[in-house]
Amino acid sequence: MNIKKLTHFVFEIGQLKRIPHIGWLHAGIKDPERVGEHVFRATQIAYLLADLEGADENKTSMMTLIHDNGEARIGDHDLITRQYIDTKKAEQKAFNDQIQWLPPHIADKWKQLFEEREACETKEAQCSKDADMLEQAFQAKEYLDLGNPNAQRWIDQIEGALHTDSSKKIMQELKNTSFSDWWPEFKKDQV
Repeated sequence: MNIKKLTHFVFEIGQLKRIPHIGWLHAGIKDPERVGEHVFRATQIAYLLADLEGADENKTSMMTLIHDNGEARIGDHDLITRQYIDTKKAEQKAFNDQIQWLPPHIADKWKQLFEEREACETKEAQCSKDADMLEQAFQAKEYLDLGNPNAQRWIDQIEGALHTDSSKKIMQELKNTSFSDWWPEFKKDQV
């Protein structure tokens, strides 16, 4: 194992903590979430969805955890950019180049996970894709509840693209829940 390359890899994926999720700029969000923040919550959603759908939670989570790694090299691109540039191909190439820094047995596993997710034919891949989209819907709902009406477009678009029954149920609940509804319950116990 080449520890120097492994160290470079870890520093490189740290870039995801600094790269903004760019599509939100079109909605007028001045300081949008970062890709790393998106991946953090999407990975946890993926685990939960996999459990609800009877899929392998760890495999689904790992797919989701690594799905945006290539963006550390090419940045995040929204739907407008994707009309002009094949970002899917570029992200796949960046990912494949990145994993060359990893031990071969890990690189092989990660490549298989990445490709399975892209094909979206297994329950794990569908849960991972849904988790990625649901995370954006949760983010959109937060922005919407904070007064940005443009965020509704994300919710509407994502709702029609979900694969799993559990994702669709979560989306319905998300639409009927304020992003801050979770914390007043704690206040009741303190009064």
